[in-house]
Order: sequence, then structure tokens, then C-alpha cells
Amino acid sequence: LNGVMGNLTVDLEAVTDESGNLSAPAVFLSNLQATTFIMLYGLVPFVRLSAMALGLNAVMLGWLAAVYVRSALYLAALIPHAIFEIPAMLLAFGVGLYVCGQVTRRLRGNEQTRSITSCLSLMGQTLLLALAPLLLAAAFVEAYVTPAVAAWFL
Repeated sequence: LNGVMGNLTVDLEAVTDESGNLSAPAVFLSNLQATTFIMLYGLVPFVRLSAMALGLNAVMLGWLAAVYVRSALYLAALIPHAIFEIPAMLLAFGVGLYVCGQVTRRLRGNEQTRSITSCLSLMGQTLLLALAPLLLAAAFVEAYVTPAVAAWFL
């Protein structure tokens, strides 16, 4: 379960229904919001905030793996939806870092780089054409497949 994604804390009540089950649409919207912010961090020049978000996620996954090193449940709860979610996060991080580089070069006077509107267009295209489908698949797997797979290990 994603407690933190891209420096955004996920309120578990916001992504669950009345019976405590994960809601695929709520998980999708939460992850879409997080990946959008990760890309938008790239608009801040000179500071690679997207890399910081990537590092935070790596630390969280590593810390949880260390805590549950002998638990197959951790892997069973992570792998099914991570197959879709991790590539989406890495793509968002990559776009954020690329945009940060473009904005930084533009501010340093390099006119051959992308404009801010071009960078925003790239983010929108990436969000609609690549991230949304990956995150939609991840949300449905996280809400419906992951609990079933994890139940085998309880």
C-alpha cells in the first residue's frame, strides 16, 4: 500500500470505501495527483526536486523491505501493482528531471531549449498517453488483485 508517493502523503481513508477496501478510482486519482506533482517539480529551476521525490520513494521501499525482509507478504502486496506503478513513477521522475534541465538551461540563456509551454505540453502528453493508462492498471490491480494475492500469504 502506498503510504508516500512523491512527497505526498496519502490519507488511507481517502482511498478506501466504507468497508475498508481500497477504491480503485481513489487510488488512481491519488497516484495521478502525485505523478503530476512530481513532473511539476521540474518547473523549479536549478533544484532537482523530482530526484528528491525519487530518492524518498526508494528509501521508503528499501526501509519497508528491510523491516519485512523475511515476509513473503511484503512482496505479494507490492509486486502485483508495482509492475505498473514503478514504471509510471520513473517516467514521471524522468520528465520532471528533463523539464528541470530545460528550464535551467533556458534561464542561463540557451534559447535552443524547450519553452515553458513546450515543457507543459510534454508533461500533459506524458500524463495522458503514458501515465494515466499505467496508473489506471496499477489502481485496479492494487484494489482487486493485490488483496487476493496477499491473502494467500496471511
